[in-house]
Amino acid sequence: MNGELIRERDFYLSQLYEKILPFWEKYAPDREYGGYFTCFSGNGGQLVSQDKYIWSQGRMLWVLSRLLERGELAGERRCALRANARRTAGFLMEHALLPSGSCVFLTARDGTHKATDGVYDTSLYADCFVVIGLAEYAAAEKDRSALDFAKTLYRSVLGRYASGDFRTDPYPVPRGYRTHGLPMILTNTSRTLAGAMMAFGDPGTSEVSRAANGFARDVLDHFVDGNGILREMIPQEGGFDDKTLLGRYINPGHTVEDCWFMYTEWALAGDTVRMKKTSALLCRTLSLGWDGEYGGIRLFADMDGSAPHGEIPDASEPMVKKVMEDNMSKLWWPHSEALYSAMLFSDSEEALAWYWRVKEYTFSTFPNRENDRGEWIQIRDRAGRPEDRVVALPVKDPFHILRNLILILELCEKNGG
Repeated sequence: MNGELIRERDFYLSQLYEKILPFWEKYAPDREYGGYFTCFSGNGGQLVSQDKYIWSQGRMLWVLSRLLERGELAGERRCALRANARRTAGFLMEHALLPSGSCVFLTARDGTHKATDGVYDTSLYADCFVVIGLAEYAAAEKDRSALDFAKTLYRSVLGRYASGDFRTDPYPVPRGYRTHGLPMILTNTSRTLAGAMMAFGDPGTSEVSRAANGFARDVLDHFVDGNGILREMIPQEGGFDDKTLLGRYINPGHTVEDCWFMYTEWALAGDTVRMKKTSALLCRTLSLGWDGEYGGIRLFADMDGSAPHGEIPDASEPMVKKVMEDNMSKLWWPHSEALYSAMLFSDSEEALAWYWRVKEYTFSTFPNRENDRGEWIQIRDRAGRPEDRVVALPVKDPFHILRNLILILELCEKNGG
């Protein structure tokens, strides 16, 4: 990490505790049933549904747990945080699992399971976020039952991933392709669980740690082409598809997020060769994904940096529609992820330059200026104008901003001595 960035700590400390966290403390906790409300309008001014996406509950629990491991919050604010974390963990352990051992995707406010098109477990990602949340909670609160729950669910996730018996809604993996998102999330899920298991002296820690490294190697070795570009979809039989839109497109946000997942793995393994490749991948991705006219990171791009294009064998494929319609959108999460990844790799002058460029765009664009509730308006059009619409889940996501602010603070503190 570049030494000058250590001075960024105070800025991010203010952003976390004065701009972002207060929204979630004041408006979102469900103090009756546990968990958090997340179905807010874009500017946070209206709660539009009390339904709970298990995906978001697991994510929120990670945030609460990581904050408990920090020392800034004290008194009533810390007590409330701890109580909300405990209730959220309880909500997940009581309501998340289906009889099959997989996680329900959506519940009513009280935890009653709700089906989506007649199906309850529509996304393996939801299971992963429950593992991540409960593992971090277990480490923070020394809760063995939460760790055991996370371990059991993790084994179920690995079994379903290996057999191919899973879904990835809201965007199913197109037939004939592998998606980068799965080994990506499994890298982070495995590493988070391994960290919690290590805190308990669990004998299975090494196995899960090796799995995290293996998923990261899968990404770098199979999804990154000879030009150093990470393709979001590759053919199941291997290699790369240069003809179709699905084979050609990149997801810059996913890639820059995964760069810090991979950084963690290469740092632990002392793998300097892969670390160098990942640093180059980060800068290449930001270059391809950056909107040269309006600024900001586009949601999708072609592997040559232009708008997504290529053959479309099936125009009804949901992922084709999303890539075509949303590619110029500017979303909060690629930008918050890019801040942390660029800071991690900022010993590279190119990554350091990208950090300052992304920071300037991010904080001039996303903070909510429509009311006094704080947080960010998370979805913007190409020119940066706020949009109140749904991308992926109909929620105001509690994860990416809070997580990256916490991780940036940890990085500054680690390097500041």
